Amino acid sequence: MALSAILRALKENPDDLTPLAQAIELAEELEGTISAQTEQIGKLQENYRKAIAMIPVLDPEPEPEPDPAAKTTIGDAVEALKNYMKEEI
Repeated sequence: MALSAILRALKENPDDLTPLAQAIELAEELEGTISAQTEQIGKLQENYRKAIAMIPVLDPEPEPEPDPAAKTTIGDAVEALKNYMKEEI
């Protein structure tokens, strides 16, 4: 019988305490199950942390320094836009 059904029966007839022993037994089983599952989750989390720690983290390559001679000035950009607009017309 389910724990909820036992408790419901006790609520409906509080003078009859015969199902109380079964309710206590089921509650202890549930506590044991919860404890075992909590321990298993802890082990899984620890294994997950260990697995993540084994993944190498590569340092990104630094971006090359921009060539100062290749810098585009605003005037160069304006001229490029003018030339582009002339070609489109």
